[in-house]
Amino acid sequence: MNKKILLIGLGNPGLPYQRNRHNIGALFIDWLQNEWATSPWKQSKKNLSWLSFSADNSIILARPLTYMNESGQVVGQLKKFYKVPLRNIIVVHDDTDLIFPNFKLGFNHGSAGHKGIESIMSHLKSKGFFRLRLGVRPESASQKKALDLVLKNFSKPEEEQLEHTFAVIKDYLEEKLKELSISSLQKSKRIV
Repeated sequence: MNKKILLIGLGNPGLPYQRNRHNIGALFIDWLQNEWATSPWKQSKKNLSWLSFSADNSIILARPLTYMNESGQVVGQLKKFYKVPLRNIIVVHDDTDLIFPNFKLGFNHGSAGHKGIESIMSHLKSKGFFRLRLGVRPESASQKKALDLVLKNFSKPEEEQLEHTFAVIKDYLEEKLKELSISSLQKSKRIV
């Protein structure tokens, strides 16, 4: 049985988008790469992404080189190239239905209008993968207003809370991966 797991953080490439709410998935994966002390990021033009691997290559962290709405092309290519079972794919992305810093892990759900997820479902011809939805809507924002917020940066207090939020999500994710029996995570921390 293939124990490979693909964790892919969605976002838009380029400096103007780097700290946008829409990029919280990519920000989390970038943070996770340091926490899990996986290999340094390496650009793979063939796979349209930046990639980092656990010591035994069983965990693949990915950040797409494409824009959010073209995420399906990347996930489809990585699934095929690394022969990752559909059920071992976890897509990390922003969710305007959830208030920051809430998050939810779900499996086999619809896109809820998220264009990146719609693209992935279209390319995989399935919704049978995990989604780690990270809330980006400020408590004070209405849902309608929140849709306008995704291309805006986090506020300074939210930025200061991101690392703590990511640490809570990491602990939760590690427990879930153990339950799924697909974990061989590196527990060591990278010393900077």
